[in-house]
Amino acid sequence: MQTSPWQRRDRPPCIERRIEFADYSETRAFLDTLAQLSEEMGLYPDISFGRTYVNLTLHLDAPQAQDPEEREQRIDRFLAEVDRALDGQGEDRVGTL
Repeated sequence: MQTSPWQRRDRPPCIERRIEFADYSETRAFLDTLAQLSEEMGLYPDISFGRTYVNLTLHLDAPQAQDPEEREQRIDRFLAEVDRALDGQGEDRVGTL
């Protein structure tokens, strides 16, 4: 069984992942894909990046107006889409903060 590259934190409630890339062009392509995915799904992780890595943090504390179960499902779909986008870029990039 493969462990998830995503790490959940309790304080503050968030989920994180570090992704390594071979070069800046791969990093840039992923950031462009991530921007499009965020727009489509309405979820915007905190992002920090360098030439060959991206750190993602998605805060899990739901706004009061949103159903927590619905938000959790949206987050799970978002994480799966990020993983799928990385699978489409070639080699497996398992990395965590």
